[in-house]
Amino acid sequence: MISSISHNRYQGYAFKNVNVKNVMNTKKLFKQLKNGNLIELLQQSDSLNYTIHLTFKNGVFSLHSYHFAGNDVFDESNYQNEQIENFNNFQDFLKRLIEKFPDITYP
Repeated sequence: MISSISHNRYQGYAFKNVNVKNVMNTKKLFKQLKNGNLIELLQQSDSLNYTIHLTFKNGVFSLHSYHFAGNDVFDESNYQNEQIENFNNFQDFLKRLIEKFPDITYP
């Protein structure tokens, strides 16, 4: 199951506990990122749970993902498989997101 949490700096957090492919399309994703929203996706599976942050800042789309293994958020060793990838092009950004996390699909 994939959950999404969108953050708007003016409105706070809005939680949606539904499959992303039923909620968000690429146009809406692009618009939310361009408007300065942080989009956080949670991919949950039997073996690993990934947190995925999607942002747009200074003309760059950013895909930040990690697996949190532990109880202490201040211990950096608990953040495993952490990667930050930046893209100048939205299509490349979206392609990499779908390659890396194939369960996330957009209509």
